Amino acid sequence: MDSGTVWTAKFGNQTADVSEFFSNVNRLLDNISGAQAKLVPEHYRALLYMIAGASDAIENPNSLLRPLLNAALSFSPSHDVLSPAHALFLIQALKAKQYKLALQLLKYDVDKFDSAYGLTYQDHLRFHYYGAMVFIGMKQYEKAIEYLSIVLCAPGFPCSMVQIEALKKTILLQLILYGKHALRLPRMANDFTSHSYRAFARAYDHFAVAFENGDPTVLKLVWNQINNIFSADGNYGLALHALTAFRKRRIQKLRKTFITVPMEYIESKDVDILENGPGTKEFVLAMIQDGDLRAQISQKSRTSPIIVVFQDGSITRSHLDELEAKLDSVRQLNEKIAVADRHVGQSREYLSRKLQSASAPGGFLSRGGGLEDLEGYDDSMSMMEL
Repeated sequence: MDSGTVWTAKFGNQTADVSEFFSNVNRLLDNISGAQAKLVPEHYRALLYMIAGASDAIENPNSLLRPLLNAALSFSPSHDVLSPAHALFLIQALKAKQYKLALQLLKYDVDKFDSAYGLTYQDHLRFHYYGAMVFIGMKQYEKAIEYLSIVLCAPGFPCSMVQIEALKKTILLQLILYGKHALRLPRMANDFTSHSYRAFARAYDHFAVAFENGDPTVLKLVWNQINNIFSADGNYGLALHALTAFRKRRIQKLRKTFITVPMEYIESKDVDILENGPGTKEFVLAMIQDGDLRAQISQKSRTSPIIVVFQDGSITRSHLDELEAKLDSVRQLNEKIAVADRHVGQSREYLSRKLQSASAPGGFLSRGGGLEDLEGYDDSMSMMEL
């Protein structure tokens, strides 16, 4: 690892050939294990930050993402140990909007943490926070909430600002996914985090209350008052998604009342808070196309009104497959019943013959017998196939 200092100095030379620089970086990081990095953590971190700084300076920063990813993945064979490269790589991937590349690291659960590598619990928080931002970029909101919950539950006093930022994003994501947010933090969150919530995320609380209230006039009023806070926090885009979700939910609620409804009526209920989005018809068509609304558009002629026909959202393909499987089972059961019926019919013929022979001299009824001649015959045997 002594060569790390030499390489760090060399990478700082801006006159070095760029292609050679990339080649040397890849070769060096591929050969550094977690055990080696543990010996001189300061040099290792300096090397990583030098690479991150170079990626910001060169014209093609994406070319240095792969070396940082390799450094994180090669840190431990099981890929479950947090390294100094994890959060650093995610930061650079977010800057370059290379979300899919970042998922190659996030597909592994990182649950081991060793301060011997020069890491602190802040590195742990940053990794999961930036990981959540990657999932937001991929619109995998449930996975993003999972990562943010890890940040919120991290121990520490006083409360970290990373946790506050995680809480703000969690509120917006819960509004997008569920139409409401839980005022209670995860049970593992410390008390100081809970108290800090009202102090640092009060604007988000007001927005959530107006969102859940369902009154677009109130929501628009709150939005006009606090949208600059969303912008300052870097959450303006996520807040816009929340407004879109609010608009969708107002239209989706009509399914609870109507089977068919004129488009004009939907237009009377539809509210675009920012008044710069698509019209109601285009918005409804987009919802149907994206699977956010189970409905069909019907119009008999150009002059006739447009009718939206809602479909039963409770009937999904999985339900249809399950129903078809049950019908197959019923058909098989009917076939078995038919076979059993034939056996029973044969049994009746046997009994009929016995009854006919009973009237003859020496028949079993004349001997005072009963059904003893059927001893050993189990009628249920004919039903075994059922």
